[in-house]
Amino acid sequence: MAVSRSVATVVATFALASAAGSGHASASTNVLYETFGADGVTALDLADPGLALRFLGISATNIVVGGGKVYFEDGATIYETSTDLTGLQVFHVNGEAPTGLAIDPAAGVFYETFGADGVTALDLADPGFALRFLGISATNIVVGGGKVYFEDGATIYETSTDLTGLQVFHVDGEAPTGLALYLAPVAAAIPETPTWAMLMLGVVGLGIVGHCRTKSISALNTVARSSSLSD
Repeated sequence: MAVSRSVATVVATFALASAAGSGHASASTNVLYETFGADGVTALDLADPGLALRFLGISATNIVVGGGKVYFEDGATIYETSTDLTGLQVFHVNGEAPTGLAIDPAAGVFYETFGADGVTALDLADPGFALRFLGISATNIVVGGGKVYFEDGATIYETSTDLTGLQVFHVDGEAPTGLALYLAPVAAAIPETPTWAMLMLGVVGLGIVGHCRTKSISALNTVARSSSLSD
């Protein structure tokens, strides 16, 4: 039987207390999830992909990870589990099967695309509540850096996380089969030269104040001792 295989190259971390029998349990593990249509979902150790941490025997296609949860679809039904694939429950049921899923845990939004039937942003805490609908054809979708990117054929669109501000991001010569987003780590801000100068002046100023205070206290002590001796 030919298996339709969808691989989610999303990394997550979870405790392995529930990965019974693996013999390789550690405090935490980075995980690669794979879906195999009717043949289920597998969680693999990212450092040792020959080690299957857990298998879930439920039909699954598109899959996303975020906010300590795994979400995948079986037709029109979206399921939710913990990152170790335990605690399976229904997250949301659609009227049709989505063509793509994405999640922005920071914004609390879950995204679904439905091909010619548009894009929907759902409240992650209450998926029965649609935050916004965008009536434009969309298939693959990714989220990151405060933006949402999705494709309509060869055209990649960009919006804000609330699906407003739609604009063309890029036009390809043909339709991509997949999208992914990498955001480089943001380096810590280094104070500019004037800022460093102000900091140094502040330190020097504190030192001078402390020195003067010490001298004043010393002088007062001397006067007090002299007054005591004269008495």
